[in-house]
Amino acid sequence: MNEVETKSNCRKFLVKIVKAALVTAIYGVIWFLIWLLFSSFLGDLFLQFSTLYWILACASLFFTFAIRISENTIYKYILIILRSFFLIVYIAYSTNFGVLTVNFEGFAFTVEFIPLLAIMVAINLLSVARGIIQAIEFSAQTPEE
Repeated sequence: MNEVETKSNCRKFLVKIVKAALVTAIYGVIWFLIWLLFSSFLGDLFLQFSTLYWILACASLFFTFAIRISENTIYKYILIILRSFFLIVYIAYSTNFGVLTVNFEGFAFTVEFIPLLAIMVAINLLSVARGIIQAIEFSAQTPEE
């Protein structure tokens, strides 16, 4: 019986990995298509932000895969909370804390959107709170046997 259960568990885990990889691959294609559209329409202007874009895309793909793999475990909620904290730090850093300056052919264009940044941070803090509440609810459930 033990060998049969091990094979069954390995098969379930393999199916979970394949599903997570497929979902992540679909998201990866979407991120790549968005990059192609932005780079073709904005050209040199987008190249200034290309590194920041790829950091966001790779982090998003990592968290998508990790959250899908850790389905039905407490780690899922920990990863959701970590993703929210990452987005807070990323948004603050990438927008220079709410003041975005774009240089375009000798012309500097500065946009200050600190209130919008505060709203985005507040939304991610709500996501953190939601993840904590879901983790508490998950840990309070009795295991079904």
